[in-house]
Amino acid sequence: MTRGLLALLFAASNHDLVNKWFQEPELARQLSLGVIQKTTAFDPQWGAKSITDIRVSFSDSELGRYVGLGTRAQALKIYSAAPPVRQKLDLAAAQKVDAASWAFDPASVKVKP
Repeated sequence: MTRGLLALLFAASNHDLVNKWFQEPELARQLSLGVIQKTTAFDPQWGAKSITDIRVSFSDSELGRYVGLGTRAQALKIYSAAPPVRQKLDLAAAQKVDAASWAFDPASVKVKP
């Protein structure tokens, strides 16, 4: 779990580099960098300045947005039934991680060319 938090903080601290990584898969090369920048900016973690800004749990409004997306996908016949997000998602572990304290400096990461 810690590695995931550190990866999120690194991404939030290095938008230009990480957005280019999103274009590495062959199908993703069709996306413009502008589209990638706009979509990644929707992630609340993308603006993190320190490890304490990173959350792995969802707020009530974020969870509601995902439930709403599933309901919309069902209405559009993408899914035959709305995904049971609330029934299948247990945020207890994520909330425990969010409550813990971490120390990490993203500047200490060395990126290989």
